[in-house]
Amino acid sequence: MILASLCLLSAPLPALIPAPERYVPLAGTFELDSKTVIVATGDAKPVGDRLREFLRPATGFELPVTGIPKNRAIELRIENQDVSLGAEGYRLVSTPEGITITAPKPAGLFYGVQSLRQLLPTQIFDKKKDTGLHWTAPACQIIDKPSFGWRGMHLDVSRHFYDVKFIKEYIDWLAVHKMNTFHWHLVDDGGWRIEIKKYPKLTQIGAWREKQKAEWSYSGLIFPGKDSGKDLEGGFYTQDQVREIVKYAADRYITVVPEIEMPGHSTETLASYPELMCSPAKDVLDAYIKRTGNDYPSMVCAGKESTVEFFQNVLTEILQLFPSKFIHIGGDECPKDLWAVCPDCQARMQKEGLKNEEELQSYFIHRMDSWLANKGRRLLGWDEILEGGLAPGATVMSWRGIAGGIAAAKAGHDVVMSPTSHCYFDYPYTSISTEVVYGYDPIPGELTEEQGKHVLGAQANIWTEWISSPEEVETMMFPRAAALAEAVWTPFQRKDWADFSERLKTHYDRLDRLGIAYYVTAPTPISDVILLGDAAGVEFNKPDVPNSLVRYTIDGSEPTANSPAYSGAIRLSKPGVVRAATFRANGTKSATISVPVMLLNANDEPKVNGVIRRVIQGKFDKCPEPAAFASASARNVTEVSVTDLAGKDEFAVMYEGFVRIPEDGVYTFSLGSDDGSKMWLGDSIAIDNDGPHGYVEKRLRLQLKKGDYPFRVVMFEIDGAENLRLFAEGPGLTKSLIPASMLWSKE
Repeated sequence: MILASLCLLSAPLPALIPAPERYVPLAGTFELDSKTVIVATGDAKPVGDRLREFLRPATGFELPVTGIPKNRAIELRIENQDVSLGAEGYRLVSTPEGITITAPKPAGLFYGVQSLRQLLPTQIFDKKKDTGLHWTAPACQIIDKPSFGWRGMHLDVSRHFYDVKFIKEYIDWLAVHKMNTFHWHLVDDGGWRIEIKKYPKLTQIGAWREKQKAEWSYSGLIFPGKDSGKDLEGGFYTQDQVREIVKYAADRYITVVPEIEMPGHSTETLASYPELMCSPAKDVLDAYIKRTGNDYPSMVCAGKESTVEFFQNVLTEILQLFPSKFIHIGGDECPKDLWAVCPDCQARMQKEGLKNEEELQSYFIHRMDSWLANKGRRLLGWDEILEGGLAPGATVMSWRGIAGGIAAAKAGHDVVMSPTSHCYFDYPYTSISTEVVYGYDPIPGELTEEQGKHVLGAQANIWTEWISSPEEVETMMFPRAAALAEAVWTPFQRKDWADFSERLKTHYDRLDRLGIAYYVTAPTPISDVILLGDAAGVEFNKPDVPNSLVRYTIDGSEPTANSPAYSGAIRLSKPGVVRAATFRANGTKSATISVPVMLLNANDEPKVNGVIRRVIQGKFDKCPEPAAFASASARNVTEVSVTDLAGKDEFAVMYEGFVRIPEDGVYTFSLGSDDGSKMWLGDSIAIDNDGPHGYVEKRLRLQLKKGDYPFRVVMFEIDGAENLRLFAEGPGLTKSLIPASMLWSKE
């Protein structure tokens, strides 16, 4: 035991992701060849068959699965003696004479097989035969089990539809990373994606919406019907396809948890069955629909008994398709303003003694909770189901931070953690980096050990409002999904970011061979902005993805695979911009970053506290040029914010003045917006955060001397959340919204 402990401290861990609980290196290697057999019987045989299928494409070996022990075999065996391994743990022993994987349950054997695949050369993940390779695995002992029972990934197929082939690939990627839960978000405002035989209009109408001018908008959700002759987008899964996917996942020890959204996010439901809609005065309803720009409201009537019956009938068919213990009913972001003026909702509240509309939603959720409990299932919902009182058997998925999860766990309810701070993979990497995901601990420090047992685990979510292709899903998913896999599998005290980063370099090669279009980090400049004459020039750190190069341009054009390769400091003789991107060996590239080289001098003209703001109306898909604001009225403001424009769409705003630097030092400015924004220093663009998008924050860091420097911020808004924030950080100033003391103008 002492020797094993010393080995653990000194031996480098192979590129296993997630890292095992215990790894002990042994002498020698095991070599897989055409004479190797897989020994597996009984409950182990399906895993043996799966292993054979995993190994066949790259090796070309047709390995037999047998019950007869052989020398130099891979043996899979169910053993129940070690209860400490739980239902998903395993032991793997690799020696030159053979490999043995044992586990109390088949799931553990399957995870042991995933570790075996990663012990072999990365080419084992190729989809065609490789020749001339020695398929060797290091001799070692692995004792491993997961830290959490819920290790999940979510995919929203409502806003954008993904076909069966892609869903199976998605499940395969989860299996490689020992994830065990696929949360399938099938129903939302964007479309109804599952066949319900009792209600055929849900897919005849609710699965097909008119194509929007933008990639996605929460207004203009129109469902004219499949045969309307309109230009439509959408799709749905037949019940046979759902069964096929559920079985495919189960064969890989992954549970598919369906989400059927209610009582909010129901525009597509009401387009299909408008009788489920609230019935306030006609002028009130008409005004509401006109304001949203949609065909129908986004909430069903919670007061009608027919609404409850409708969703129970839907869930009856869902239960026949999904054997999962948990059924997700959404319950989030439900507007309640129509409920307040709906006679049916108000009558229900009076009958049930409900004080407000929050309690009405709680009543609705309670009805679903007790109905599911009677069917032997458990209700799962987003943390809004806490509002108005949590249903007795409900499990909370905490997304609005961790507060909902803490409250539910303290009240004795089970929790799945999925906070926006770490687990929203539709957020850009600039907001949630792979390192941030890796550092996540699902159990909040506020919980006692006993309360912490209610935290089932964690999952990441991929919402697809602005993600419309499989390649975009893959890019947003990886490598963050690999980091999450380790965060929920490997003991927290065993995690090491530097070690993970090193293993990830090999794992990138596996992702390449799996055909995953993972995210490539844009070049990291030594300094975000270079002032003209700076002796250092524009410099970049080494790319974190192996076999990649930084290529750049200095003429403002987009870097291509033929652009010069970065090899040292880039110096310009006049103000300009260096644009650079990371290129992988296969030709794919990262986002392009721009490093301004600017001439910037302090100015002693500013006299008035505050900056000048101008607002113009119009439809924009990028930031308008400053000249577009020339005729707009000006007003002096002491904050860079659009809080007073909340609820307004289709506008652009410009702030112009001087930023006062109180003392010499390194200053960081962070510009965040929803939609696009830009920041100028002098005549040069210093932060480019342009384009339609959700909230994205980008940073600028540079050395400045004391003084007042001209700056400008432009932001535009399409629709949705109106958000603009400019943060400052520097000597004696922690990161905070730029204070009024730093904002000045000439008049």
